Amino acid sequence: MVNKVLLKDIATIATGSTAPKDKYFSNNGLPFIRAGHLETLIDKNNINELPKIDDETGKQLKLKKVNKGTILFAKSGMSSTKNRVYICTEDAYIVNHLAAIIPDSRFIDNYFLKFFLEWFKPSRLIIDESYPSIRTADIGNIEIQLPSLENQMKIVKILNKAKLLIKTRKAQIESLDQLTQSVFLEMFGDPVKNEKKWYKTQIGDISELITKGESPKWQGFSYVENGIRFITSENVLMGKLNLTKDKYIPNEFHDKLKRSQLQEDDLLINLVGASIGRCAKIDENALPANINQAVALIRINKSKILPDFLLYQLMNDKIQNQLASSKVEGARANISLKNIKELQIILPDIEIQKKFVGIIKELKQDSLLLQEGLNNLYNLYNSILGKAFNGDIFTEEKVSNF
Repeated sequence: MVNKVLLKDIATIATGSTAPKDKYFSNNGLPFIRAGHLETLIDKNNINELPKIDDETGKQLKLKKVNKGTILFAKSGMSSTKNRVYICTEDAYIVNHLAAIIPDSRFIDNYFLKFFLEWFKPSRLIIDESYPSIRTADIGNIEIQLPSLENQMKIVKILNKAKLLIKTRKAQIESLDQLTQSVFLEMFGDPVKNEKKWYKTQIGDISELITKGESPKWQGFSYVENGIRFITSENVLMGKLNLTKDKYIPNEFHDKLKRSQLQEDDLLINLVGASIGRCAKIDENALPANINQAVALIRINKSKILPDFLLYQLMNDKIQNQLASSKVEGARANISLKNIKELQIILPDIEIQKKFVGIIKELKQDSLLLQEGLNNLYNLYNSILGKAFNGDIFTEEKVSNF
């Protein structure tokens, strides 16, 4: 028999503290975790690279400390909509935007609970999406079906295997992405130092259009379920677009923003926030589309420079550092269209660019195959999550054979 329990009956639920001022951080002590750190913590497990607070300062500021094994997810702000669930691999201090779940090991395994929360998606508890927030009481009232600890561990083992396969495939894709940058460096060298003495120019001199979009709210429009794809900085990853979280705008707003209507081979580059400099190219399958004010559009003169060549040059670490050094700090760090227009780039002969693009296209084909395999692994993982937690599988006999 599988018991149905409330989360508050098998775990302690807490929240973090207000983030201290920068002057309190040091290189020693415990890491301080913010909601925005969860993505990289999950992907890279880089907790020891976070800013730290020493023990004396932590006590003085009365910061919330959580132990290794505590489960975290964002309970307020935009991060609360992303359903990122992380298990602390070290003791840490946490910000007040985070919910901390400390499982009672007599009843539930912490990794079982982590996987359950991934499936449950805490964002479903958000009441007002314009001011996303999850109440602690609602977290405590989450209902969970609880098999025996032995069977919890069986489910965890299977899910961990699926996670490992995903991690391995992602590493293969990352290695291929690094190879493309190695090809660029071998053929063209450092585009900033320009040891190979290529002709240099500004992006503005080889572009037909450099602009950005606007916010629908500024013009009195709202997002719609079906309409024109609206690309924001969240969609622009390094070297590729993520269109799994699409937003759509009315045709009327798209028609009004004629300058930022996208075309095939347009380049996009993020102007605002932590993702400054991330860039991608528009393919035909993303159209029709438009952009918001946090994304710049670069439409180049293809007789002078090839889109893929410019894209990989923009992705180069040295160019990325130049963009980062141009940012203006504020409520949200930003770079301007002027920074984009004046960015210096190398401009080799078009035939050499074509040779590079030919090599990259072959590598892209390999990457697409790996990405297809990764998508299949994600589908498998989500299928297993569904089978584990949708309620149908929860008899002891079924879980034992899972």
